[in-house]
Parts: sequence; C-alpha cells; structure tokens
Amino acid sequence: MKLIGRYTAVLIGLFLVILFAVGWERVAREEQEVIDETSRDHQVLGEYIRATAVDTAGSPGSIGARIEHTMAISNRLQHPTRLEWISGDSASSDFAGGISDTHHIEGDALVSLFPLRMDGQRIAGAIRIRESLAEGRARVRRATWIMVESMATFVLVASLIALAVGRSLVANPIHAVVQKARRAAKGDFAQPLAWQRTDEIGSLATEIDAMCTALSAAHMTVLEETRRRLSADNELRHAERLATAGKLAAGVAHELGTPLSVISGRAQMIASGEVTGEKAKTSAASIEHEAGRIGRIVRQLLDFVRRKGPDGSPSNVAEVVSRTLTFLEPIAAQKQIGMTTTNLEEAARVALDAETFQQIVTNLVRNAVDAMSAGGVLTIAARNVKLSPPKDLDAPPSVYVRVDVADNGPGIPENVREHIFEPFFTTKAPGEGTGLGLSVVYGIVEDHGGWIGVESSPRGTTFSVFLPQVMPS
Repeated sequence: MKLIGRYTAVLIGLFLVILFAVGWERVAREEQEVIDETSRDHQVLGEYIRATAVDTAGSPGSIGARIEHTMAISNRLQHPTRLEWISGDSASSDFAGGISDTHHIEGDALVSLFPLRMDGQRIAGAIRIRESLAEGRARVRRATWIMVESMATFVLVASLIALAVGRSLVANPIHAVVQKARRAAKGDFAQPLAWQRTDEIGSLATEIDAMCTALSAAHMTVLEETRRRLSADNELRHAERLATAGKLAAGVAHELGTPLSVISGRAQMIASGEVTGEKAKTSAASIEHEAGRIGRIVRQLLDFVRRKGPDGSPSNVAEVVSRTLTFLEPIAAQKQIGMTTTNLEEAARVALDAETFQQIVTNLVRNAVDAMSAGGVLTIAARNVKLSPPKDLDAPPSVYVRVDVADNGPGIPENVREHIFEPFFTTKAPGEGTGLGLSVVYGIVEDHGGWIGVESSPRGTTFSVFLPQVMPS
C-alpha cells in the first residue's frame, strides 16, 4: 500500500502543478481578452463620435459643445463607460508627437484617447473614454475558479479511483506475494498462488510458485541426504567405537601380557617347589612388582575411560606445582635433571580440583624427565593470558591460566607428534610406559574447557596447558 500511496501522491502533485499552470495561463489570457474586447469597443465608440463631430459644420467651439452633448447622453446610458471631451489646447500637448489613437491602463480601468483634427491637421480636441475592468476581471476569476473546482473534484475522484484500483490490482497481489515469500523462508512451500493473470505480477507469481516447487524438491533432497549422512555418521561412530575398543583391548592385552606372564611363571615355580628359600622370596617379590604394575595400568586405563568434569573445587596453581615438584625431585635428580619454576605466584586459580591438576602436572613432568636421557633443566612457568580459544571450543575470548612444561631434550619428531595423545601410543621401551599418560591429560584438560598446545624442536619440547581462570572470591 505504501507504493500505491506514493504513486497516487505523485500523480496528485503533478495534477495540481498542471492545474495551477493552466489556471494561471487562462486567467492571464482571459484578462487580456477583456482588455482587447474593451479596446475594440472603445475604438468603435470613438470612431462613431469622431465621425459625427467631423460631419457637423461649425467652429471648434460648436463642435466641442456638440460632442459634449453627445457624451453626456452616452454617459447617462453606459454606466461603466465614461466619456470626456478634452479641449484643443490640452489635446495638442497630449498628441504633440503625432500619435493618433491611444489605449492604456490606469489603475483598474482602460483609458482610450481619440484626437479630432480640423482640416486634417489642426487638433480641435480629443475624445477620452474610460471604462472600469473590475467587472470583466471578476467575471474571469469566477469562471476560472469554477474551472479549478471542477478540475480539483476530478483530481480527487481520480485519486480515489487510482487508490482503489491500485489496491486491488497491485497492493493486494504484492502483499500475497510477500506472505508467500515469508512462508517459503520458514520452510512452508505449500499454498501456491496460482493466479490467472498475464501481467507482470502474474508472471512474478508464476515464477515464485516455480521457485517454491524447486525449493521444496531441494528441501526434500537435503532432508534425505541429511538422513543418510546421519546414518552414515552413526555407522562411522559405531565403527570408530569398535576400533577404539579393539585398540584399547589390544593395548591392554599388550601391556598386561608381560606382567601376567611373569606372575604366572613365578607362581608356577613357587607352586611346583622349583624354587625355595631366597629364590622363592625373589619370585614372590617379582610377582608383587608385576601386580603393582598391572594395578597402575588399570588405574590409568580407568582414568582415561572415566573422565571427571569440573567439580567446582578450584585449585591454586603455585601450590599444586610446588607440591608436585617436591615429590618428583628425587626422580629428576637421579637423571641429573634440574627443575625450576617461573611466575607461579602470578597465576590465578584454575577450575579443577588439586588432585586432578596434580595428575596433569605429574604426567607432563614425568614425560619431560623421561625425554631428557642426558640430563638438563626442566622449567615450569605459569601466567594469566587473555586470548581467543581454538575454533572447535566455540567460546568467546577470556582469561586463561597458561602452564608451560619445557624440557631441553631431543624434541619430538614430526611424524610422532600427531600421535602423542592417542591412547597406548608410546615411544618408550616395553615395560617403561603404557602410552596413557598424555591421553589422560588431554581428556582432563578438554573436559575442563581448556586445550593443550605443543611446540617442539631439536633443542627441546614445550607442552602448554590452557585452563579457564577462576578469580578469587
């Protein structure tokens, strides 16, 4: 309806401009016609009086008296027109330039002068005719206003008709097209317009119906394709779960196979009496050691499988790191590895309990110690950083606690780096590691809304753990 209103307003404006121009031009033309017609009437009257006076014999004085008598009679009969005789001396000054007849406007009246010549040369006097133009002009204005009112009525009626026709032929169909487009945007492609019109709006409706039909078909195709992809994704996840389960089973079997073989062999030796005395004690000690190893493997496997999310008990970074390094220091000292810390007091608390955070630090430090077979220095640093997390976390920029565990070992080869967080993947010798430590760390950090970064070169490796900061209450 806005378009029709604007279109009608423009038409009304154009009509009004045209109406004003036509009215103005007509008033000017009609007024000029009144002046011309009055001038002609004056000319006829002046010629008649002048001809009558010239045919009358006598002196200029008797001619003037005769003309004044005729004018007096005429003035009594024609009220709008006033005639006047001008004597010879005054007339001579008015027509000194030799002009014969003149017509000019004085105020709201037309004044005409007609000289009377004696013997063809001498001016005996002049006839002056004055007639008011007010009545003629008023008649012109009345006629013009009647025309303007008629045209205004026509414009008003035409505008109402244009609004009604525009609403029926344009506004309502366009509204229906808009509603159809809105329904299509919401996925409703039913209720076709199906108009039997051959104009542009009919063509638009036909194209929209065709578009909705095509979109409906495409929508059904997308739904079917989505269903197939979801089914394929479910099958893929199932296959991945089976593969993971198989890998876990293979890893468990590999890790438990050696200690179980030792336990079984030692137990059989003790049971058969093959070993006695000190040898039996040695075999029992081996059984105890391998059983403990099995227990550690099972605990790590449980930690990997049963991830624990945030429990609402934040821990202090500096306290946990210091406590962890205290009981790991003897292990590092055996390999001639020194441990230093940087900026621990500047880091805030992290959103996980002290035991879980200690497990993260312990696994990272033990891996760093194992990587520095030739000794060196292990550095742990912590600081608060504000940054945007990786895109897969889908989280806004925030403040995180960054904990770096850096060693100066030989580094991690590029072909190994992409597998380090896989369960049971290890580069250590058999019996020295289960390959679950980094997998457990990765799972814990991920469950607590953080992530792990790795930078490695031949001069050493740095594991960076990013965990959400918890501000002091």
